[in-house]
Amino acid sequence: SKSETRVMEEVLTISAQSSITDFFVVDSIINIHFIKSLLPKLAELRQTAGYDFTFFFETKSNLKRSQIRTMRDAGINSLQPGIEAIDNEILKLMKKGSTAARQVQCLKLLAECEIIANWNLIFKLPLEKPQAYHNTRAAMPFLHHLPPLHGEGMIPMLLNRYAPYHNTPGLFAIENIRPLPWFDRVFAKP
Repeated sequence: SKSETRVMEEVLTISAQSSITDFFVVDSIINIHFIKSLLPKLAELRQTAGYDFTFFFETKSNLKRSQIRTMRDAGINSLQPGIEAIDNEILKLMKKGSTAARQVQCLKLLAECEIIANWNLIFKLPLEKPQAYHNTRAAMPFLHHLPPLHGEGMIPMLLNRYAPYHNTPGLFAIENIRPLPWFDRVFAKP
C-alpha cells in the first residue's frame, strides 16, 4: 500500500486543486496500520483546520470499537467491511477467518458510529450446502435493527484475481479458470 505520507499528500493536493473533499478509495483494503498513523492526522485536520474530508474504504470485519471510532473521527462515513456471509459454514468455505457473530458485531459497531456499512451476501459458492442458506434466512429477522444489505444485496460468487478462489482453486474444486468471453472485447491482448 501507499505510505501514510503519500496518502496525506495526495488527499491534500487533490483537495486543494479541485475542491474535492469526498474520497472513494478503491482497489485495496485499508492498511490496518493507518488506523494508528494516518487516520488520527486526518481527524486532526478535520478538527483543527476545518477540512471536511469524508472517505469510503474497504476493510476487514475484525475491527474493534476504538478502531471504528478512529475511522469515524477521520471522516470515514462509509465502509465495505468484507461482510459476505453470516453463517459460520459459509465463512469457513470463504476462508474469511471470522465468525457469524463477529460479522454481526461489526455491523452493530458501524451503526453505533453512524458509518454506512456496505455489505452483501454471496451465494453459489463451490462446495456450499443449502442448509447454510436456511440458517442465514432464519437469522435475518434477528438483524432487523442493523443496517440492511447493500443495494445489490445477494450476489453470486465471482472469481476475482488474487482472491483465495483464484489463487488456490483446487481447494475449492474449481477447474478450468478462464476469462469471460467478452473480456477479449474490453481488454487488449498482450
